[in-house]
Amino acid sequence: MAEKKKKKKHEKPVVVNAAQSNVNISDFYKGMVIDQNGDMFCVMEVIPSPFFQKKVEEQNKIVRRFGDFLRQAPDSLHIKSITVKANLKEQIADIEKVIDSKDDIACNSMRREYFAHLRIAKESTVNRRYFISFGYEGNIPKTDERYKDFAVQWLNEKRVVLASVLQSCGNTVVSYQHADANRNTAEIFYTLFNRNTSEVVSIDERYAQIEEKYRKEIGADETQRPYIPPAEYIAPQRIEFLDPVLVRCDGLYYSYMFIPSKGFPDKVAAAWVSTFNRNSIPGIDVDLYYRKEPKASKSFWLSRTIAKETVSVNEQANLATDNAYEAMGKLKGAMYLKSGLANGDDFYNVGVIITVSGSSLSEISEKKRIIRDLSVSMDIRLQDFEYQAEQVFQAVLPCPSIADELFSKMQRNCLTNGASATYPFTSYELVCHDGIYIADDIRTGSPVIPDFFDRNLGSNPHVFVCGETGSGKSVAIKLISIRQ
Repeated sequence: MAEKKKKKKHEKPVVVNAAQSNVNISDFYKGMVIDQNGDMFCVMEVIPSPFFQKKVEEQNKIVRRFGDFLRQAPDSLHIKSITVKANLKEQIADIEKVIDSKDDIACNSMRREYFAHLRIAKESTVNRRYFISFGYEGNIPKTDERYKDFAVQWLNEKRVVLASVLQSCGNTVVSYQHADANRNTAEIFYTLFNRNTSEVVSIDERYAQIEEKYRKEIGADETQRPYIPPAEYIAPQRIEFLDPVLVRCDGLYYSYMFIPSKGFPDKVAAAWVSTFNRNSIPGIDVDLYYRKEPKASKSFWLSRTIAKETVSVNEQANLATDNAYEAMGKLKGAMYLKSGLANGDDFYNVGVIITVSGSSLSEISEKKRIIRDLSVSMDIRLQDFEYQAEQVFQAVLPCPSIADELFSKMQRNCLTNGASATYPFTSYELVCHDGIYIADDIRTGSPVIPDFFDRNLGSNPHVFVCGETGSGKSVAIKLISIRQ
């Protein structure tokens, strides 16, 4: 990685791929990311939990704990979720090895039926990945030579604290097996930028390809290691900003929508944001942005708002106009926020961006129609980002920053309780690496492949099997029990 490859003073960086100019990353340092402004931030991946399969009491407890997470998080926070096709290659390869290993023709026939079903199911099964990004908010300036090491220490300490709180919510932070922390972080960005290519070309293969390309460009032999900008490893071959609302990256089209400030519902259920990617449709990303505001300044602003709207309400007391109702609504909202701050809540501005991706314009159009219909049922109004595709493309990367002109369009103020209701780390699928195919989920249509011996699913797991007499309950239990 770039940390180990020191650039010599006389060398000039060669840019082979112009798309890297759209990647707001200048370097990786001890697993952290340094953007083009020199700011350092951390990216951590979170494993979701089956939130909607829990009891209401447990759901409410998780939401409250997520409120604790937000209180301890940095002032600026970005949570990104992506929905991609699940990888069932290992399950398919396992059954393919033994598909005709029995002498019993009926048994082999059942295996072939199972094999065929998995091949079809892989197209309708999705996997959700969640990323949290937050920047260094300490007191050491970027001009200080100690900045990098102090920032890494601060970010790592914050990461440990947040991971502990998330564990109480039933989520865990991914621990990568590779020893190179920079490589692990780079792989996250490589996967997000190259969603098609990353399925067939690993990050290590990408390194080898890029190094070979640079050697040819500068005429170096195999013993020379040319300086390669870190963004080159993760940038796609091409990024095109096609029209006011579309981006094409690595062969996929992207379109962006957002919830405007006045488009949020008045009342929401726990984890309501997860509804946008609840269907088993790949290519639906949801980005959540949180900004914690200073209590003192917001309390003063609310006091002024209350005074102003009180006068407006009194002036229109006998009028049944839209302005009168709007003034009353603003007054009630300001009083509610003011009361919450007095009771110890924090003040947040929250924004939501929904990204729809697909291989064709017709696919994009259909997915947007589904999302819009869903938002109407939730009393949510969506808008397209127009003539800002490049800015939004930068904003939906797993980095904590977002342009003020984008955020001002969609920010909704709320207290800790309102912000915690956006708890996003939910999953709807149950597909384990060493699992057994049991059935299809009647809600999502995706296969249920649990591993009953996986301690990560439960410390004391139990299985309940019911059905009509002769339906195969005993046989199923025996097959699960004897699984190697």
